[in-house]
Amino acid sequence: MSSLAGPAMNLLLAIIGIFLMMLYARIVGISASLLMTYQFDMVTLFWWMFVTINIALAVFNLLPIYPLDGYRLIGVFSKRALNRMRKHAMFITIALVIIILAPGVNIIGSYISAVTDVVYRLFFMLFSMIFY
Repeated sequence: MSSLAGPAMNLLLAIIGIFLMMLYARIVGISASLLMTYQFDMVTLFWWMFVTINIALAVFNLLPIYPLDGYRLIGVFSKRALNRMRKHAMFITIALVIIILAPGVNIIGSYISAVTDVVYRLFFMLFSMIFY
């Protein structure tokens, strides 16, 4: 379960960041609608980027691919799948590198971007209920 420490820390940092962003926006008088339409000043832009990057890192680390933390979590659900992935770890890693570096193919980036946006909006909704 120590493989959850990295993604959990990223999500904790994202929660702290969105809390500070909302607190700053409330003190300065920036409305939630301006924050949601990405109309920021430099301080809120920093916190938005901080939150987004931390959520994206958590999502990326939870991918069930060999060198990432999500790979180790497969063993919790299925030992047979974990053994199969260990057997083919080199090929999976090479395929991952090819998918990441291939021009015009943005499968992983699209997935990470979509999930990051959903998680950001969820955190935004929860904290906007507190602050607005």
